[in-house]
Amino acid sequence: MASNKNQHYVPRCYLRAFTEHGDGVRINLFNTDRERVIPLVSARHQCSRDYFYGSDAELEAAIQLLERSYAEVLRHITQNSYVLTDQDSDLLRRFWLFQYFRTEAASQRSVEVLNAATDAMGISGAEYRAEIKRAVLHAMRAFAEHMDIMDDMSTCLVRNDSRTPFIKSDDPAILSNRLYLECLPRLGKSFGLRQSGNIMILPLTPSILFLGFDRNVYTVRDKKGWCSLKATDDVRAYNQHQMLNSRANLFFRENHYGSEAGIEFAKIADRRPPARHRIHTMILDRSEGDHNFYRVVEPEEAREQGEMMVHMEAVYPAPPMWPMHLGVRPKGIVFTNGTGAGYLRRAESRTGKERAFRRVTLSLFGSTRSGFSLA
Repeated sequence: MASNKNQHYVPRCYLRAFTEHGDGVRINLFNTDRERVIPLVSARHQCSRDYFYGSDAELEAAIQLLERSYAEVLRHITQNSYVLTDQDSDLLRRFWLFQYFRTEAASQRSVEVLNAATDAMGISGAEYRAEIKRAVLHAMRAFAEHMDIMDDMSTCLVRNDSRTPFIKSDDPAILSNRLYLECLPRLGKSFGLRQSGNIMILPLTPSILFLGFDRNVYTVRDKKGWCSLKATDDVRAYNQHQMLNSRANLFFRENHYGSEAGIEFAKIADRRPPARHRIHTMILDRSEGDHNFYRVVEPEEAREQGEMMVHMEAVYPAPPMWPMHLGVRPKGIVFTNGTGAGYLRRAESRTGKERAFRRVTLSLFGSTRSGFSLA
């Protein structure tokens, strides 16, 4: 039996840095549903549920070990003259990935997409319906099986030297992809953990942010693992990711940011997608040799055919701007084999799971805020 009933899906050791005085006691909150600031609420019960991970004592112990390791790394990062090490980079990638899988929002998205898929197939019955607790355990297994999937991503720490603080949400580990959001939507593609152009974002404190990026697509001028932001717009660009990705709440330490939170959220609220998934139902259209071709139809028509294919596509919010220090590489490269796998990073194209990949060069057009095209 787990020793702690109240289990945090955003750990207290992470939340503490955003609390008043950094002591883990009280924190400022902006509720996105009501668009209302709630000042200095108790931090103890934020981002938590009773037995969120179930009652497995071994799982609880493993989670606590990772959290203690993160807390130790954060203590080093906040010291003067800290230099980002490979070992600490590895820990931050792992912590980001674990946090990406673990939140209530992430589990709720899994539940929604799986239930939508069963609805599209016309499957009913409680035994087929997903629920949060099972989704959480599935997420923990996924983390254990794929914990090295982001190890090829370059990393740095971003120091905030502006007057606007970094904020966090109830789903703070952001996966984004400027390449896919700006260039590839017109091609009907989405992205996941394996794709080229991925960006990992996790604010660590109001003044420090962890950034992971695909160095074959982006450039960052960092020194000893650090880069500095002085422009408020660059900080706002990172905060917008938290606002767009949050389930219900944003958190911040500084009282003065409360009025700004409402203003900034109102500017981009219409960019929050109404659903974080799309379900496509397809039926066999024709066969040519060894290849089958499918066409997209409405679920009702697919069910009438008796045999269908269901494709689940993740939907990611697109921010209105990107931080200027995260530059686009003029001759960036991605890898594709022409299948639905899309454009993968070099490391993922060498896993041997799919047919041979070829390299594709990206062409940059316009300024660094403009985007990409494929050469």
